[in-house]
Amino acid sequence: MPALTNHFSVPVLRLEELEIENRLDSSTLAYPVLTLPNEITVEIFLRFLPSYPYAPSMFGLLSPILLTKICRQWREVALTTPMLWRAISLPQGWVVDADRIEAAASAVSLWLSRSGNFPLSLHAFDHDDFLPIIFALTPHLHRAEHLSFRDANVGHLSAIDIPMSMLRSLCLHIEQGVSGSSPLKLTFRTGPLLRSVELDDDGVPSVILPWSQLTSLTLKNLYVDVTVSLLRDTPRLVDCTLCFWNRSDHQNDFTPLTLPHLKTLIFDRRCDANLAFLYTLATPALVSLELPERLLVSPYSDPIPSLEAFLTNSGCRLQQLRIFYPRFSLAAYRTAFPSIASIEW
Repeated sequence: MPALTNHFSVPVLRLEELEIENRLDSSTLAYPVLTLPNEITVEIFLRFLPSYPYAPSMFGLLSPILLTKICRQWREVALTTPMLWRAISLPQGWVVDADRIEAAASAVSLWLSRSGNFPLSLHAFDHDDFLPIIFALTPHLHRAEHLSFRDANVGHLSAIDIPMSMLRSLCLHIEQGVSGSSPLKLTFRTGPLLRSVELDDDGVPSVILPWSQLTSLTLKNLYVDVTVSLLRDTPRLVDCTLCFWNRSDHQNDFTPLTLPHLKTLIFDRRCDANLAFLYTLATPALVSLELPERLLVSPYSDPIPSLEAFLTNSGCRLQQLRIFYPRFSLAAYRTAFPSIASIEW
Protein backbone atom coordinates (compact mmCIF):
# COMPACT_ATOMS: atom_id res chain seq x y z
CA MET A 1 0.00 0.00 0.00
CA PRO A 2 1.57 3.28 -1.03
CA ALA A 3 2.54 5.63 1.75
CA LEU A 4 0.08 8.35 2.46
CA THR A 5 1.30 11.74 1.45
CA ASN A 6 0.22 15.10 2.72
CA HIS A 7 0.09 17.53 -0.15
CA PHE A 8 0.44 20.34 2.41
CA SER A 9 3.48 18.95 4.24
CA VAL A 10 6.11 20.66 2.13
CA PRO A 11 4.51 24.13 2.28
CA VAL A 12 3.86 23.72 6.00
CA LEU A 13 7.47 22.74 6.63
CA ARG A 14 8.62 25.65 4.54
CA LEU A 15 6.46 28.04 6.57
CA GLU A 16 7.88 26.63 9.78
CA GLU A 17 11.37 27.03 8.35
CA LEU A 18 10.71 30.64 7.44
CA GLU A 19 9.30 31.31 10.92
CA ILE A 20 12.42 29.86 12.52
CA GLU A 21 14.64 31.94 10.21
CA ASN A 22 12.71 35.08 11.13
CA ARG A 23 13.10 34.29 14.80
CA LEU A 24 16.81 33.70 14.37
CA ASP A 25 17.10 36.97 12.53
CA SER A 26 15.24 38.88 15.24
CA SER A 27 17.28 41.07 17.55
CA THR A 28 15.99 39.35 20.68
CA LEU A 29 17.63 36.07 19.71
CA ALA A 30 20.65 37.68 18.13
CA TYR A 31 21.10 39.67 21.39
CA PRO A 32 19.67 37.59 24.26
CA VAL A 33 20.19 40.49 26.68
CA LEU A 34 17.20 42.16 25.06
CA THR A 35 14.98 39.34 26.34
CA LEU A 36 15.60 40.38 29.96
CA PRO A 37 12.65 41.89 31.84
CA ASN A 38 12.78 45.67 31.94
CA GLU A 39 13.18 45.59 35.73
CA ILE A 40 16.48 43.72 35.41
CA THR A 41 17.65 45.98 32.56
CA VAL A 42 16.98 49.00 34.78
CA GLU A 43 19.07 47.47 37.58
CA ILE A 44 21.93 46.90 35.12
CA PHE A 45 21.67 50.49 33.94
CA LEU A 46 21.76 51.82 37.50
CA ARG A 47 24.92 49.85 38.21
CA PHE A 48 26.49 51.13 35.02
CA LEU A 49 26.29 54.72 36.34
CA PRO A 50 28.19 56.13 39.34
CA SER A 51 26.35 55.40 42.58
CA TYR A 52 24.09 58.24 43.69
CA PRO A 53 24.79 60.93 44.86
CA TYR A 54 27.90 60.80 42.65
CA ALA A 55 26.89 62.26 39.33
CA PRO A 56 27.70 61.17 35.78
CA SER A 57 28.85 63.73 33.28
CA MET A 58 26.43 64.82 30.61
CA PHE A 59 28.78 63.34 28.05
CA GLY A 60 31.09 60.39 27.65
CA LEU A 61 31.07 56.69 28.42
CA LEU A 62 29.47 57.02 31.86
CA SER A 63 26.57 59.19 30.76
CA PRO A 64 23.03 57.78 30.64
CA ILE A 65 22.76 59.42 27.23
CA LEU A 66 25.01 56.61 25.96
CA LEU A 67 22.34 54.09 26.94
CA THR A 68 19.85 55.83 24.64
CA LYS A 69 22.10 55.24 21.62
CA ILE A 70 22.51 51.43 21.77
CA CYS A 71 19.14 50.33 20.40
CA ARG A 72 15.51 51.40 20.36
CA GLN A 73 14.52 49.11 23.24
CA TRP A 74 17.26 50.36 25.55
CA ARG A 75 16.47 53.92 24.57
CA GLU A 76 12.85 53.49 25.65
CA VAL A 77 13.91 51.90 28.94
CA ALA A 78 16.48 54.63 29.67
CA LEU A 79 14.16 57.52 28.86
CA THR A 80 11.40 56.14 31.09
CA THR A 81 13.63 55.43 34.11
CA PRO A 82 13.75 58.63 36.20
CA MET A 83 16.48 57.33 38.54
CA LEU A 84 18.99 57.43 35.67
CA TRP A 85 18.57 61.20 35.40
CA ARG A 86 18.51 62.26 39.07
CA ALA A 87 22.19 63.27 39.13
CA ILE A 88 24.09 65.47 36.70
CA SER A 89 27.61 66.87 36.48
CA LEU A 90 28.42 69.84 34.27
CA PRO A 91 32.21 69.76 33.91
CA GLN A 92 34.56 72.71 33.74
CA GLY A 93 34.69 74.22 30.26
CA TRP A 94 31.86 72.04 28.94
CA VAL A 95 30.39 75.02 27.05
CA VAL A 96 33.17 76.80 25.22
CA ASP A 97 30.98 78.68 22.74
CA ALA A 98 28.79 81.39 24.26
CA ASP A 99 26.49 81.18 21.23
CA ARG A 100 25.55 77.62 22.24
CA ILE A 101 24.71 78.31 25.87
CA GLU A 102 20.96 78.41 25.25
CA ALA A 103 21.11 74.98 23.59
CA ALA A 104 23.14 73.71 26.52
CA ALA A 105 20.58 75.09 28.97
CA SER A 106 17.81 73.33 27.05
CA ALA A 107 19.76 70.08 27.27
CA VAL A 108 20.07 70.48 31.05
CA SER A 109 16.36 71.22 31.36
CA LEU A 110 15.48 68.14 29.29
CA TRP A 111 17.79 65.92 31.36
CA LEU A 112 16.23 67.03 34.65
CA SER A 113 12.68 66.77 33.31
CA ARG A 114 13.34 63.05 32.83
CA SER A 115 14.11 62.64 36.54
CA GLY A 116 10.45 62.82 37.52
CA ASN A 117 10.00 63.73 41.18
CA PHE A 118 13.21 62.12 42.46
CA PRO A 119 15.60 64.06 44.72
CA LEU A 120 18.50 65.49 42.73
CA SER A 121 22.28 65.63 42.94
CA LEU A 122 23.59 68.64 40.96
CA HIS A 123 27.26 69.45 40.35
CA ALA A 124 28.48 72.30 38.16
CA PHE A 125 31.39 74.58 37.37
CA ASP A 126 30.31 78.18 36.91
CA HIS A 127 31.52 80.33 33.99
CA ASP A 128 30.87 83.73 32.47
CA ASP A 129 27.72 82.71 30.59
CA PHE A 130 26.25 80.52 33.32
CA LEU A 131 22.98 82.37 33.98
CA PRO A 132 20.96 80.40 31.37
CA ILE A 133 22.10 77.22 33.13
CA ILE A 134 21.01 78.66 36.49
CA PHE A 135 17.60 79.43 35.00
CA ALA A 136 17.38 75.86 33.64
CA LEU A 137 18.22 74.45 37.08
CA THR A 138 15.92 76.72 39.09
CA PRO A 139 12.56 74.93 38.41
CA HIS A 140 14.11 71.74 39.79
CA LEU A 141 16.10 73.10 42.75
CA HIS A 142 13.29 72.43 45.22
CA ARG A 143 14.26 68.76 44.72
CA ALA A 144 18.00 69.34 45.20
CA GLU A 145 19.41 66.95 47.79
CA HIS A 146 23.11 67.44 47.00
CA LEU A 147 24.33 70.69 45.46
CA SER A 148 27.85 71.63 44.35
CA PHE A 149 29.00 74.81 42.61
CA ARG A 150 32.70 75.39 41.91
CA ASP A 151 34.28 78.57 40.57
CA ALA A 152 30.93 80.09 41.44
CA ASN A 153 29.98 83.70 40.86
CA VAL A 154 27.92 85.04 43.77
CA GLY A 155 26.01 87.26 41.36
CA HIS A 156 24.96 84.24 39.30
CA LEU A 157 23.93 82.18 42.33
CA SER A 158 21.96 85.07 43.80
CA ALA A 159 19.49 84.45 40.98
CA ILE A 160 18.49 81.32 42.90
CA ASP A 161 15.63 82.43 45.12
CA ILE A 162 13.85 79.22 46.03
CA PRO A 163 13.57 77.21 49.26
CA MET A 164 15.54 73.97 49.14
CA SER A 165 13.90 72.00 51.92
CA MET A 166 15.41 68.69 50.71
CA LEU A 167 19.01 69.92 50.66
CA ARG A 168 21.37 67.61 52.61
CA SER A 169 24.83 68.58 51.36
CA LEU A 170 26.28 71.79 49.94
CA CYS A 171 29.68 72.41 48.31
CA LEU A 172 30.40 76.02 47.40
CA HIS A 173 33.69 77.33 46.03
CA ILE A 174 33.51 80.97 45.03
CA GLU A 175 35.51 82.12 42.01
CA GLN A 176 38.71 83.85 43.05
CA GLY A 177 38.18 87.59 42.91
CA VAL A 178 34.39 87.23 43.23
CA SER A 179 34.43 87.02 46.98
CA GLY A 180 32.25 87.48 49.98
CA SER A 181 33.12 91.18 50.10
CA SER A 182 30.10 91.49 47.83
CA PRO A 183 26.92 92.59 49.67
CA LEU A 184 25.13 89.64 48.08
CA LYS A 185 24.44 86.74 50.44
CA LEU A 186 23.25 83.24 49.62
CA THR A 187 20.82 82.00 52.25
CA PHE A 188 20.43 78.31 53.05
CA ARG A 189 18.80 78.68 56.47
CA THR A 190 15.59 77.17 55.10
CA GLY A 191 17.29 73.77 54.66
CA PRO A 192 16.17 71.74 57.70
CA LEU A 193 17.95 68.61 56.39
CA LEU A 194 21.27 70.30 55.59
CA ARG A 195 24.03 68.42 57.43
CA SER A 196 27.16 68.50 55.24
CA VAL A 197 28.92 71.65 53.96
CA GLU A 198 32.17 72.34 52.11
CA LEU A 199 33.32 75.95 51.76
CA ASP A 200 36.44 77.84 50.73
CA ASP A 201 37.70 81.17 52.03
CA ASP A 202 35.48 83.22 49.70
CA GLY A 203 32.49 80.96 50.20
CA VAL A 204 32.31 81.44 53.97
CA PRO A 205 31.40 85.16 53.97
CA SER A 206 29.06 84.66 51.01
CA VAL A 207 26.55 82.36 52.70
CA ILE A 208 24.12 82.28 55.58
CA LEU A 209 23.90 78.75 56.94
CA PRO A 210 22.29 76.82 59.81
CA TRP A 211 25.72 76.14 61.30
CA SER A 212 24.45 74.55 64.51
CA GLN A 213 22.76 71.65 62.69
CA LEU A 214 25.80 70.59 60.61
CA THR A 215 27.42 67.20 61.26
CA SER A 216 30.05 67.31 58.50
CA LEU A 217 32.19 70.34 57.61
CA THR A 218 35.08 70.95 55.21
CA LEU A 219 36.80 74.35 55.34
CA LYS A 220 39.49 75.18 52.81
CA ASN A 221 42.05 77.98 52.77
CA LEU A 222 40.72 79.95 55.73
CA TYR A 223 42.70 81.85 58.33
CA VAL A 224 43.01 79.90 61.55
CA ASP A 225 41.08 82.42 63.65
CA VAL A 226 38.16 82.29 61.22
CA THR A 227 38.28 78.50 61.36
CA VAL A 228 38.08 78.53 65.17
CA SER A 229 35.18 80.97 65.09
CA LEU A 230 33.18 78.74 62.74
CA LEU A 231 33.91 75.60 64.75
CA ARG A 232 32.40 77.27 67.81
CA ASP A 233 29.14 77.51 65.85
CA THR A 234 29.12 73.81 64.88
CA PRO A 235 28.82 71.81 68.11
CA ARG A 236 27.24 68.77 66.42
CA LEU A 237 30.12 67.98 64.08
CA VAL A 238 30.94 64.30 63.55
CA ASP A 239 33.36 64.69 60.60
CA CYS A 240 35.64 67.66 59.94
CA THR A 241 38.32 68.44 57.35
CA LEU A 242 40.38 71.63 57.70
CA CYS A 243 42.93 73.56 55.70
CA PHE A 244 43.97 76.83 57.35
CA TRP A 245 46.68 79.48 57.23
CA ASN A 246 48.17 81.59 60.01
CA ARG A 247 47.89 85.38 60.06
CA SER A 248 51.24 87.10 60.38
CA ASP A 249 49.63 89.86 62.45
CA HIS A 250 47.43 87.67 64.62
CA GLN A 251 48.25 86.23 68.02
CA ASN A 252 47.03 82.66 68.35
CA ASP A 253 45.49 82.91 71.78
CA PHE A 254 42.29 80.87 71.62
CA THR A 255 39.92 79.94 74.41
CA PRO A 256 39.22 76.18 74.75
CA LEU A 257 36.91 74.64 72.17
CA THR A 258 35.10 71.32 72.70
CA LEU A 259 33.55 69.32 69.86
CA PRO A 260 31.83 66.56 71.84
CA HIS A 261 30.57 64.44 68.91
CA LEU A 262 33.56 64.68 66.57
CA LYS A 263 34.76 61.25 65.41
CA THR A 264 36.90 62.05 62.35
CA LEU A 265 39.30 65.00 62.13
CA ILE A 266 41.47 65.59 59.07
CA PHE A 267 43.99 68.40 58.72
CA ASP A 268 44.94 69.00 55.11
CA ARG A 269 48.57 68.34 54.19
CA ARG A 270 49.01 72.04 53.41
CA CYS A 271 47.91 73.31 56.84
CA ASP A 272 50.25 75.79 58.47
CA ALA A 273 51.93 74.59 61.63
CA ASN A 274 49.90 75.76 64.60
CA LEU A 275 50.26 73.83 67.84
CA ALA A 276 48.18 76.42 69.71
CA PHE A 277 45.18 75.52 67.54
CA LEU A 278 45.54 71.83 68.33
CA TYR A 279 45.78 72.52 72.06
CA THR A 280 42.61 74.59 71.79
CA LEU A 281 40.58 71.52 70.80
CA ALA A 282 38.98 68.91 73.03
CA THR A 283 37.49 65.99 71.08
CA PRO A 284 36.39 63.27 73.52
CA ALA A 285 34.68 61.09 70.88
CA LEU A 286 37.56 61.23 68.35
CA VAL A 287 38.31 57.91 66.63
CA SER A 288 40.30 58.88 63.51
CA LEU A 289 42.94 61.63 63.12
CA GLU A 290 44.98 62.68 60.07
CA LEU A 291 47.45 65.55 60.19
CA PRO A 292 50.85 66.77 58.97
CA GLU A 293 53.54 66.26 61.56
CA ARG A 294 54.48 69.94 61.50
CA LEU A 295 51.15 70.68 63.17
CA LEU A 296 52.55 68.91 66.24
CA VAL A 297 55.81 70.83 66.33
CA SER A 298 56.79 74.18 67.81
CA PRO A 299 60.30 75.50 68.50
CA TYR A 300 60.02 73.98 71.98
CA SER A 301 58.29 70.66 71.32
CA ASP A 302 58.64 67.30 69.66
CA PRO A 303 55.67 65.79 67.84
CA ILE A 304 55.09 62.74 70.04
CA PRO A 305 54.72 64.61 73.39
CA SER A 306 52.53 67.19 71.64
CA LEU A 307 50.23 64.47 70.31
CA GLU A 308 50.16 62.83 73.76
CA ALA A 309 49.10 66.15 75.29
CA PHE A 310 46.32 66.60 72.74
CA LEU A 311 44.95 63.08 73.26
CA THR A 312 45.15 63.41 77.04
CA ASN A 313 43.37 66.75 76.95
CA SER A 314 40.64 65.29 74.72
CA GLY A 315 40.24 62.09 76.70
CA CYS A 316 39.51 60.19 73.48
CA ARG A 317 40.27 56.60 72.50
CA LEU A 318 41.89 57.11 69.13
CA GLN A 319 41.83 54.07 66.84
CA GLN A 320 43.30 55.41 63.59
CA LEU A 321 46.22 57.82 63.13
CA ARG A 322 47.77 59.00 59.89
CA ILE A 323 50.80 61.30 59.83
CA PHE A 324 51.80 63.31 56.76
CA TYR A 325 55.44 64.31 56.12
CA PRO A 326 56.86 62.57 59.21
CA ARG A 327 60.39 63.05 60.51
CA PHE A 328 60.01 60.51 63.30
CA SER A 329 59.79 56.82 62.46
CA LEU A 330 56.63 54.80 62.31
CA ALA A 331 58.05 52.56 65.01
CA ALA A 332 58.46 55.54 67.35
CA TYR A 333 54.78 56.42 67.03
CA ARG A 334 53.68 52.82 67.50
CA THR A 335 55.82 52.50 70.61
CA ALA A 336 54.47 55.76 72.04
CA PHE A 337 50.83 54.93 71.27
CA PRO A 338 50.30 51.16 71.63
CA SER A 339 46.54 51.59 72.13
CA ILE A 340 46.04 53.04 68.63
CA ALA A 341 45.14 50.11 66.40
CA SER A 342 46.22 51.64 63.09
CA ILE A 343 49.10 54.07 62.60
CA GLU A 344 50.31 54.87 59.09
CA TRP A 345 51.91 57.52 56.92
